[in-house]
Amino acid sequence: MNSIINTAVASVTALVLAACVGSGAPDVQQSDQGAAQLMLVSDSTIVPGVRAGRAFLGMSEDQLYSRLGAPFRSELRDHGATVFYYYIDLTVSVNKATHRVNKIYIIGPSYSTAGGITVGTPELAVKALLGQPVVEAPLYAGDYRQRVFCYDGVQTVVKDGSINGIWVFSGQCGKSLKL
Repeated sequence: MNSIINTAVASVTALVLAACVGSGAPDVQQSDQGAAQLMLVSDSTIVPGVRAGRAFLGMSEDQLYSRLGAPFRSELRDHGATVFYYYIDLTVSVNKATHRVNKIYIIGPSYSTAGGITVGTPELAVKALLGQPVVEAPLYAGDYRQRVFCYDGVQTVVKDGSINGIWVFSGQCGKSLKL
């Protein structure tokens, strides 16, 4: 049941994230030296716009497999344009055309920001640590029990007053969010 709910939340959040990020944002392309440095990372830190633990934006599918191993499930999305790889507490979105990681979704408490924001953090603590979000909107139109807080490079899904999921993406939030 939890995996069905997490998958549903991930699907809807992906749609919201697409609206939040803006359509023209390119995939992050790491330099060879930058990618090599990120490949050495072995912590579980969320860095907005860069990485979640050992998974980083712009890494290739080969690098993803090398760092995280085989996912327990994969799934094609967006009419075959995107593949989601599912790991414990983490889902990685890969652009099928470029074979590069373009989004990382954290669904469990194994990962956190340097300031301690993780799944389960109360929304009041998020706003205290990160300030007011660039965009705050209901996840579903008119339903304020689940909301999206979008900051540049990171977006949180808040449900019943605490974080239910965290997206890491490249780019900035849009000034308006249409649901």
